[in-house]
Amino acid sequence: MFDNLRAMGVFAEVVRQGSFRGAARKLGVSAAALSQTVSQLETRLDTALLYRSTRKLTPTDAGQRLLVHAQALLDTAARAEQELGHRDGTLRGVLRLTVPSGLIHAPITGKIAAFAKRHPALSLELSFSDIQQDLIAQGIDLAIRAGDMPDSSLRRQRIGSIQRLLVCHPDMIPAHAPLETPNDLMHLDWVQLAMMPAFKPFTHPQHAAINLPVSGRIQVDNIAGMLEMCKRGLGLATPPDYMVRDDIAAGRLCHLLSDWQVAPIPVYAVQPDSKIPNAAAQALIAALR
Repeated sequence: MFDNLRAMGVFAEVVRQGSFRGAARKLGVSAAALSQTVSQLETRLDTALLYRSTRKLTPTDAGQRLLVHAQALLDTAARAEQELGHRDGTLRGVLRLTVPSGLIHAPITGKIAAFAKRHPALSLELSFSDIQQDLIAQGIDLAIRAGDMPDSSLRRQRIGSIQRLLVCHPDMIPAHAPLETPNDLMHLDWVQLAMMPAFKPFTHPQHAAINLPVSGRIQVDNIAGMLEMCKRGLGLATPPDYMVRDDIAAGRLCHLLSDWQVAPIPVYAVQPDSKIPNAAAQALIAALR
């Protein structure tokens, strides 16, 4: 079957060029090889496809009928190559993407929306989830993941970081003991995010870094839940800055230890490993950077 398809393509090109020599120049093979291919096709089909003369080639009636089908096959192949190879620079098809739920209101989501507007021929299937899906098993083209990445067979590229602020409900600030360093937080409750380690790294331009162990009786599985519990006075938290600036300005939350920086969370673009990277995924990664 595959030999027949190849031979039909050769036959169509020979007719288009009007000679084996012209087709040979176009395809980069010898005229003799093309002549042999067409002859073998005629033998398999048990019919003559070309009238040959020293000056020109003319399709027989059977050749004319075959040419219609051969040309349709070539046109289909050309359209598929253009669509999948993005030869005209247009991104098409479907890009399946998963993003942590905590980034719904982050600048990165705005960049994804802008990317979708720039590429109207491309469809996006977005999953906002804190569950780390199996990209290969679930057919996901690209995952945005936050936090340290374990070694794996997946391809990853760092695309940014999430800045965090240490906050709590105003009622949680102890009146009797001023908070000056992270060590002063040792005896306060935290709202813990399940997928994050049980310590908080703090840095200061004039002091040594501190990895503060944290604990609390409230544990949640996503950032929005962590922030909600924090706003209700159940513990300290370190949510992304874009999620709490309005609450701090309105007095609903207090920003603690403003001279100390909570270590930002790295953000990665993660893809299944493949010999030829997904063009739409690569274009989105470039936009997110």
